[in-house]
Amino acid sequence: MKKNRIWIFGGTSSGKTTLAKRISSSLKLPYYSTDFMKYSKNFGKKFSEKTKTRKIKELSKKKKWVCEGTNFGEWVWLHLEKQIM
Repeated sequence: MKKNRIWIFGGTSSGKTTLAKRISSSLKLPYYSTDFMKYSKNFGKKFSEKTKTRKIKELSKKKKWVCEGTNFGEWVWLHLEKQIM
């Protein structure tokens, strides 16, 4: 199966979400945001390190996705590096 993974990251209000959702729609790829890996749905509570790690590992196993966010820290890179290189 061919892998189609697109990672978009940048500053707040830079158009990442709009671009990611357009690409996702156009290429029929699932859309993800690092916000939903780091924060609960109400953005008021951060997930634990264990939960964040589990969520990014789950994403890294998927063959196709578009993911965007400003949260591109070590916790993301450690789990995606081997998957996308």
